[in-house]
Amino acid sequence: MKPDERDAAYLWDMLQAAHPEIEWRSIIGQRNILAHQYGVIDHERLYRTGTESIPRLIAALEPILVENLPGEY
Repeated sequence: MKPDERDAAYLWDMLQAAHPEIEWRSIIGQRNILAHQYGVIDHERLYRTGTESIPRLIAALEPILVENLPGEY
């Protein structure tokens, strides 16, 4: 059975495969820690993520969005 190309999981897998330069596992891991509150949340690390990592992620994702989304971005 071929995955439906509109399926979110399929698109997510394709995005990750097409852009290995983005640290997908780290993003997913941190999301899981925050969403499920595994252990103690490191507030200093969370601050660094918000002030350092997220701006870099946005800069990396903007060209991908511009390249792949129809119309204006």
